[in-house]
Amino acid sequence: ESFAMMLHLLLDLWPQNPSAARIACITQAGLLYRLFKRTALTAQLYEAVSTAYFGFRIYAKGKSYRYENLEEQIRSALNRIDLVTDEMKGMQGEYPLGQWDWLKDAETALSYKNKILTGWKEYNNVKFTQ
Repeated sequence: ESFAMMLHLLLDLWPQNPSAARIACITQAGLLYRLFKRTALTAQLYEAVSTAYFGFRIYAKGKSYRYENLEEQIRSALNRIDLVTDEMKGMQGEYPLGQWDWLKDAETALSYKNKILTGWKEYNNVKFTQ
C-alpha cells in the first residue's frame, strides 16, 4: 500500500518536460523511497523491541506470570530485531541526523536483545534462552 501511495505521488510530480527536470524527479524519487523505507524499518524495529522488552518483563517475573505463547513471542521478536537491524545497516545512502540518529536506534535495539539474553540487572539477572 505504501508503494502505491509513493507511486501515485511520483506520478503527480513527474514533469512533462524531458532531461534535467526528469533527472531531478528521479533523484527525488530515490530520496522519497529511502525516507519511506527508513520509516517502515523504524516502525518494525520499535514493534520488535517493545514486544521483546515487555514480554521479557513478564517472563522475568516468574513462571506463574507466563502465558502460553509468551516465550515464542519473545523469541520471534528477538529474531525480528536481528532481521531489521541487518537491513538498516545494509541500507545505502546518507540519512538525516536530527533529534535521533537512525542507526543508533539499531544499536540500542541490539543492546536490549543482549540484556534479555545475558541477564538484566534490573530484572534479577534472569536470562531468556533463545
